[in-house]
Amino acid sequence: MELNKWRWFSRLKSYPAAHIFILLFLSMLDRTEGYFFGRTLPDIYWNQNNPTFQREGGHVLEVDIGDKLNIICPRLFSQFNTMYEVFSREEYETCNSTRGRLLLRCDLPDQDLSLTILFQEVSPSPFGLEFEKGKDYYYIATSSGTMDTLDNRLGGNCQSPTYMKLTIRVRGDPTERSDSTGGNPPGREDGGVTTLPSVAKSADRRANSASHLRRNALDFVTLLLTALLATVYGMLRL
Repeated sequence: MELNKWRWFSRLKSYPAAHIFILLFLSMLDRTEGYFFGRTLPDIYWNQNNPTFQREGGHVLEVDIGDKLNIICPRLFSQFNTMYEVFSREEYETCNSTRGRLLLRCDLPDQDLSLTILFQEVSPSPFGLEFEKGKDYYYIATSSGTMDTLDNRLGGNCQSPTYMKLTIRVRGDPTERSDSTGGNPPGREDGGVTTLPSVAKSADRRANSASHLRRNALDFVTLLLTALLATVYGMLRL
């Protein structure tokens, strides 16, 4: 029986159409990988010597929902930085984090400190980050790289010549892009007090996310069955 099994496998390998079916199946898996697993993007080191930032306007990174990004504090005793999320283009360009949200504080160079961002539309944690397709998100460093400037909320390494600032652009339908040139962020009032989004809006976003996941799952199952049937058909013709 074992000999017959290997003889059948040898015949399968010698059948040219079987190669096509296998390649079709693998290509379908590659096509649907982003639906479920996303990408792990290259790490970004949050320090003023990183050439990624040393250009006017900072660094612009385009991502998709489902991607993951690590922001890493370098283990350098000569550099101390903070990372704030700011909520308008104006705050980003003027390097003003007074209304910002502190996400990362690089103040322990003898330890591994980092921030992992999962680009998701709905976070299971009330303190997690959430992202919308077609929208820009802004991050800046307003310290000057020294311990005594860690609490600065204006200027710092965000300004020339280091331009330590990051725009994350979540790809999506261009018609869904929101105005990110100024104004107050969603869920914030004029006084800068962060408030929770409405229950209705949160429920709508969760429903849309669940619907999107169901569509992706259906696409994946359809592609999987197509490749499986094609492979079986090829084997029956051996």
